[in-house]
Amino acid sequence: MMKYQLEYDKCLFSGEEIDYQEKKEYLVGISLWVRFSDIFITSEILQEQGVSINGEMLYLGSLVTVSYNSKTKEFTFLKNPDYKGTYEIVGYHKTVTPEKGFAVLDDVAITKEEFEFILSKYGELFDDDSSLQNLAYGTHTVEE
Repeated sequence: MMKYQLEYDKCLFSGEEIDYQEKKEYLVGISLWVRFSDIFITSEILQEQGVSINGEMLYLGSLVTVSYNSKTKEFTFLKNPDYKGTYEIVGYHKTVTPEKGFAVLDDVAITKEEFEFILSKYGELFDDDSSLQNLAYGTHTVEE
C-alpha cells in the first residue's frame, strides 16, 4: 500500500508576455504549488481524490481560494472554514517562452527567491485575479 498527499498548482497569468530581462525570456505566468495535509492510501494508481465536507465530496484544490492583487503584489489565501486539514506552499514555477509571440510555453520550477524577485519587479504586470486557476495536480509520496 502506498500513502500519498495531493498538490495543486495555483496559476497567475499576465495579459501579455513580460520581458524578463534578467533571464532573456518572456514570462506568461507564475504559479504556486499547494500541498494538502490529507493522506490517501492506495495499492493502485495514484489519483486525484476528494474529501467530504458537509456531506459533499469536494476536490482539495477547491478548498483554498488564492487571489492576487497587482497593486499590492500580494496573494491572499482563503481556506474553506469547514475544511479541517491544513496546506502549505511546496513549490514555485514560472511559465516562459523564449521570444515574444512564440506559441510554445515551458513550465519551469524556480526557487522561492526567484518567485519573489519576479513579483517585486514585475508584479504589477500580472492580472488581478480573485481565484487563481488549478491547471494541474500532482502527488507526494509519504514515507512510512
